[in-house]
Amino acid sequence: MYATVPMWILNGLLFFTYLFSTALLFFVQPKTPKRISIRTTMQQTVLDSTLSQINPTLVYENDLFGTFVKPKIVEPKEKPREKLIAPQPPEEQTPDPLVREPAKFLPPLEIKLKGILRNSNALFTRAIVEDLKTKEEKMLKVGDQIEDANLIKLEKSKAIFVRSNGQQEIIFLTEEDAQKDPIYVGDKVWSQIIRPAEGQSNTFEIETIAFIETVSNIAQLLETLDITTAFSQGESIGCRVGKIYKQSLGEALGFKTGDVISKINDIEPRSTKERLAIFNQIKENGDSQAIVVAVLRNGQTINLAYICQPELLDEEELEEKASYQIDQEKAAAKKTPMQTYLPQKAPYESKRDTALAKEIIEQTTGPSDIPQTYRRQTRDAMLNFGGRKAFLQR
Repeated sequence: MYATVPMWILNGLLFFTYLFSTALLFFVQPKTPKRISIRTTMQQTVLDSTLSQINPTLVYENDLFGTFVKPKIVEPKEKPREKLIAPQPPEEQTPDPLVREPAKFLPPLEIKLKGILRNSNALFTRAIVEDLKTKEEKMLKVGDQIEDANLIKLEKSKAIFVRSNGQQEIIFLTEEDAQKDPIYVGDKVWSQIIRPAEGQSNTFEIETIAFIETVSNIAQLLETLDITTAFSQGESIGCRVGKIYKQSLGEALGFKTGDVISKINDIEPRSTKERLAIFNQIKENGDSQAIVVAVLRNGQTINLAYICQPELLDEEELEEKASYQIDQEKAAAKKTPMQTYLPQKAPYESKRDTALAKEIIEQTTGPSDIPQTYRRQTRDAMLNFGGRKAFLQR
């Protein structure tokens, strides 16, 4: 039955249903309200100008409610100014005088220096030392310790030790080496080698040959004078002389402690190159020359002049030497071939050298019970130390 219904009827129903639904939705739909801005704006409040003219203190002064209490203003009192009292200076007190304790020296080391094995490198130089207590021999190098002493230096014929109290002790190989050392020579020898020139201040005469025999090398001279480099504002200004003791070489040369050698023969000894040039100049000039040394002392420059001569003889010694040479020439002229083999007269020796050697021998030989051999050896050493004439005699 349903299959016989025409298709157009069904489609028509559906179409009218659609139109009805669309019309219903169009009319039934609620109206959308208009969009309004929600931005806020600040409203300015206008104050009444009469309010600012009212003084709020009037309310309290009129005391409408009977509660106003007028405050009392109390002016601060000025405090009296305190007088400043200057403190009194402390009483002058005289400090107690400084009393130095006498130096306490330790007894000498009971050792004997048997020999020194020298090397071009000081690190490999060794000293052979015998312990007099145990009779044992040891080999020491610089820095080694024996008893309470440290070995600090080794030289050709001596070893230098420093004890626990700072005392320095020098041990020589032989008695002759000790007597020849400049530290122990003293004024008795320096006064014969170096003497002030007559009538001239800061001028000295030096017997060159005897000086060279006493001071054998430049290192010994620098050590004796304790020469160090002097600096001013970080730059070298010369050589500073160390401590000068009485009857020493430095005193004989006219130096004082703290002197700064600024020039030697117009050459400033500031660097090694300049010092070597000074050494070569003095060496080339030979035994007879004049040396001028400029020294800074207490802010002033002082010139020390040294007149070097092979021998220093006074008028009496010059006459004695001249007569001796004349006698020798006459004797040589009269000498026969047979006399050539006869014993010869001893070479000329001045009275000064003889007296000096005799004086030193008397001090070094001691009592008469010393063996004759030791006396002869000591005498030969002293004569060798006296000058060129004594050296020729030996």
